[in-house]
Amino acid sequence: MPAAAAMAPVHGRGPAGWSIAAALVGVSAAAAALVLFLSTPATSPVAPPEIAAVAGDQLVAQLADAEANRSLASRIDPESGQLRLAIAGLEAEPGKTPELWVIPAGGAPISLGAIPQQGNFARDLSVEESSLLAAGATLAVTFEDDTGERHETPTMPILLAGPLAEV
Repeated sequence: MPAAAAMAPVHGRGPAGWSIAAALVGVSAAAAALVLFLSTPATSPVAPPEIAAVAGDQLVAQLADAEANRSLASRIDPESGQLRLAIAGLEAEPGKTPELWVIPAGGAPISLGAIPQQGNFARDLSVEESSLLAAGATLAVTFEDDTGERHETPTMPILLAGPLAEV
């Protein structure tokens, strides 16, 4: 073949117009995915707050809803008759407050009263409340109207629930 023929452009050997367009779309999609990834805040499941262990028989419950970033860790000391809570993420709408319930095994829910939306909380239990709080009973949290009074029955939905266990 003569040298001039070898230097002549050959038609149909370059990238097709559609392949250039496809490459541009791919690069654009990758760039958009990278921007979305970098601009999305990092989230991780919420671990329930821990309550320091105390020697002796204790009742504990760890309640958590990772999707809603809510948690409650409880410790009940039957000897001193004290309830301790570590609470996170129970922010209620105006006019509502979180309320703690005990559901004895095979029984109906009984209110233990309003609790804070966040932080640590402790209070003494009555003799009646202490008798309800036993291994196998369930603790639950709902949002109730903020009347300053304990409610007779919980309002659905139940935000958190979990069993009490002896340690």
